[in-house]
Amino acid sequence: MNKKGGDILASKTGFYIAYILLFTLAVGYSIKFIQQGEINKESLFRIEDNVIINRVIGCLSTNNFGEFDESKINEVELRKCLKSNVYNFFIRIETGKKLYDVNLGEVVIFDREVKRFVLLNKEEGILTVRYNKNVAN
Repeated sequence: MNKKGGDILASKTGFYIAYILLFTLAVGYSIKFIQQGEINKESLFRIEDNVIINRVIGCLSTNNFGEFDESKINEVELRKCLKSNVYNFFIRIETGKKLYDVNLGEVVIFDREVKRFVLLNKEEGILTVRYNKNVAN
């Protein structure tokens, strides 16, 4: 009935292998989550860019999304539509012949910028929205 050292070691070997296997899986799983977190952080910025630009396009559009009416491109209409204390906007629409700028708050050159192609009075143009978060509110 007296167990020798080899018998004790042999009886615990399975547990040691199981612990090493579980530890390896846990470390691998953790690394996977860390890598995905970095990817998700960048994709959140892209989602925010798309939401902001689509919101501005929705405010300026007529019946068709992306076709603008020239009468809606002013500060009063955009403030009424956007109603945002969270973001400051600088909106620019460039066509071959005209340039429209609307500034809603203080925006500097180092803020986020998104561009889309749009139609203004059946003419192609580029909509540029530069925005930042208003830290005062």
